[in-house]
Amino acid sequence: MVNKQAHSATKQPHTAPLAQKTRKPSHAGKRKALADEHARPRKARRMRVDASDAVSGPTLSADPEAPTLREWREMVVNSTLSIADEDNNLHEFEKGDFVQVLPQGVDPEDLPNLVCSDFWVGCICDIRSRKKRTMEGLPKKEAWVQVQWLYSPADVSTLRAREIRTNPKKPYTNISKFSPYERFWSPHKDVISCECLNDVVRVDDFREADIDRPPIPDETFFIRYHLDTRTGHFTATPQNKSAHDCVCGTPYNTGDPDERMRFCPRPACRRAYHVSCLDPYPAAGFTDTRTLFISSHPHKNRPVDMRGSPRDMRPPSSGGKGKGKGKGKERAVYDVDGPETQEVASLLPEALVALAGQPVVRGGGTGGGVAGNVWTVCRARLKVYEITESGLPDDDWEEEFADAPEPDKLEAMTVYQCPHCVGPI
Repeated sequence: MVNKQAHSATKQPHTAPLAQKTRKPSHAGKRKALADEHARPRKARRMRVDASDAVSGPTLSADPEAPTLREWREMVVNSTLSIADEDNNLHEFEKGDFVQVLPQGVDPEDLPNLVCSDFWVGCICDIRSRKKRTMEGLPKKEAWVQVQWLYSPADVSTLRAREIRTNPKKPYTNISKFSPYERFWSPHKDVISCECLNDVVRVDDFREADIDRPPIPDETFFIRYHLDTRTGHFTATPQNKSAHDCVCGTPYNTGDPDERMRFCPRPACRRAYHVSCLDPYPAAGFTDTRTLFISSHPHKNRPVDMRGSPRDMRPPSSGGKGKGKGKGKERAVYDVDGPETQEVASLLPEALVALAGQPVVRGGGTGGGVAGNVWTVCRARLKVYEITESGLPDDDWEEEFADAPEPDKLEAMTVYQCPHCVGPI
């Protein structure tokens, strides 16, 4: 976080408490408070600037000092912006950066007491500058930036509270357990002063079905949904369009410390399920559950042996109630404990087998942040297939997995059955 004096910004749409610069009152904030007091959400909605009319509508910002539309068009377009802090250190911002913005009611002096998730977050769409004269008649150069806001779960809840007053029967997905670091792309844009910018922040695309994306560190902002600011509903971003909810229809609650999900890495699935929504896998007779987990290949739909070769299916030893799309299908059970498997397993380092042979999980504070251990375990399994197929030990594998989180010892090694492909997860 930059040690820089930042002024709080003023958001134009009234879906969250409006901010104000500490040096002047916010007329937009007063209008918003009045609309809330008299329960007139439509008035607040009319004052909002959406993507369709930002920089083309009658106003650009709720800030009374912001440039008018005509002034904005005449301003000089810049690709970068440099801001000096109190120690005269320059901080660079450029188009496309995600930035922290100080919210309403926060004194800049309290900046050291804030955590990253307390800030508003936006993406810089445009940077423009102009020259003005001060009250003393001296020339002054000022810069303004257009930002596209990323809404927090709290912002979305506030927006929905207003919509529910007008459409009380409309169904909404519960987002009360979403992470405070989760953000929603919105079509809402504002023009704010460069003095409102605090720092550049990292914002990751959370692609729930992508096994090749590295883990998302803790306390890192991430996006997986687009938000419709008119209704409060959201849909998956283009990068996350292949994601699927659990069979119960509930999305992954990224901020719930008690939620545990199992992920099926096979290409036909690539989805996570709540443990409470899964049936146990018919693993009777198997002595090593790790080889059963390794039989789920990240690039093949059929279960495989330790060499990555498909195995023939044999009838299950017992039935089960079944859930979701897998109901009524023949359960896949493979001979992964045979002498051939034990022979190739002797080539593998025990630590690598421990990585590859753990369940693929998300939620509940597992290693890998919000994305879980998907990336680590899938890479470890591919490394197992590579070593056993070549028949040659790999002494350099530890360097490749130097940053991998340790296997979660608290995660139960119970094998569940994927409701979609009926494989072990």
